[in-house]
Amino acid sequence: MGLYVCNLNLDHEKKQLYPHGTASFPCAAYQRLYSDRPEHVIPWHWHEEWEIAYVVSGALKFQIPAKSFPLTQGDCIAVNSNVLHGAVAAPEYELQSLVFHPRLITGSSDSAFAIKYLSPLSAHTPFDGFVLKGQEHPAEISCFRQAFEALSQDTPGFEFTVRAALSQICYFLYQHFKPEASQKTAGPNPDQIRIRNMLDVKIEWKI
Repeated sequence: MGLYVCNLNLDHEKKQLYPHGTASFPCAAYQRLYSDRPEHVIPWHWHEEWEIAYVVSGALKFQIPAKSFPLTQGDCIAVNSNVLHGAVAAPEYELQSLVFHPRLITGSSDSAFAIKYLSPLSAHTPFDGFVLKGQEHPAEISCFRQAFEALSQDTPGFEFTVRAALSQICYFLYQHFKPEASQKTAGPNPDQIRIRNMLDVKIEWKI
């Protein structure tokens, strides 16, 4: 499938309208070098897909509502679905990211993967963003890099590699947060909805 061009086409609620991947394989790989120039700020936005991003070089401030994550070379961050997020360089960084729909892992909403693991995790409010540090989570970061390389290089059978590697990261997150299975039917976080509705077009970032 190769690399996609990041297109932050947003609606009035800051939802990203650009599809990630295809209907048959809902996952896309992105890579870009950012600086502290205003046009390189990643504005507040959200999407139904999960996102896992890896800092190839440099440093940045990654932000979700009420939380800010300073990231440096070798770090990864995982962001839950429907969570507002944005980033600004400090002063520059190169980022690789995979944006994927949970059904890439679950296959269907009534599978064991969905019912036991990803649906409860997606609905688990404490999981909004989670940082995987280079020295603390080498196995999970290695999984990301395997998945990103396979997808971006369009290697034969990349679908198997990507799904297997991302599944390992998702299971790690499930074990870390230990969401209750009863949460699988929970609705969107009311705070996220309120913030999306109140969010002003102009965002002021502070390092």
